[in-house]
Amino acid sequence: MKLAIISDIHANLLALETSLIEIENENVDQIICLGDVAGTGAQPNETVTRLKELQIPIVMGNVDAFILNKSSIPGDLDAITRKFWEIDMWCAEQLSPENLAFIRTFKPIIQYQQSILCFHGSPQSYDDIITIETPDEIIVSSLPNNSDARILLGGHVHQQMLRRIKSYYFINSGSVGLPYEYERDNKTIYNPAYAEFTILTIDSDRISVSFRKVPYDVSQLKDIILSSGMPNADWFASDWR
Repeated sequence: MKLAIISDIHANLLALETSLIEIENENVDQIICLGDVAGTGAQPNETVTRLKELQIPIVMGNVDAFILNKSSIPGDLDAITRKFWEIDMWCAEQLSPENLAFIRTFKPIIQYQQSILCFHGSPQSYDDIITIETPDEIIVSSLPNNSDARILLGGHVHQQMLRRIKSYYFINSGSVGLPYEYERDNKTIYNPAYAEFTILTIDSDRISVSFRKVPYDVSQLKDIILSSGMPNADWFASDWR
């Protein structure tokens, strides 16, 4: 069985299409999406429409849930968080009724066949954060009692990761549409113009994990952002390299 795992597309249709071209060459049996598809990006409606065409399992992400239940912007946000909040509010307003209805079909967790459990943050909450430093016991305690899964697929933190946790394997496929890089010289975070996803191959008792980073044209993405009408477009485009 060969799977493509995508996550955290964040309304970046260019990155999604870049990923799908590569995935098509892999002849996978199934694509699985781990959520956060329509917020924090320039093409929310177009991205959701494309995902609908794929007819794949999709997990509910924290930004997906925000878009469905958007509320007024709190007054106590710091400047950067406020900018992201404004972008996500705009994304919610762009979505057609049909695409909003489609997002409502996303599941909190998905068990794929018997061995694979899919979620966004953790099996308990799309807001939970699992990093390389999260204690094994916290991750194991979040698993459903009735699940026989041994492969755990999560998103949310935008970091490609493979961990052995007791008898489980935890895989984070990274972010298709909003990856992060840390610049050590001046201690800043920026967005590189490549799409991250993972190819997972399961053959009897053998598991193969291949992390992918596929570049695309950053100038094309910036043009899309600046012509989208989204709030804070100049600021958002400036973070891409």
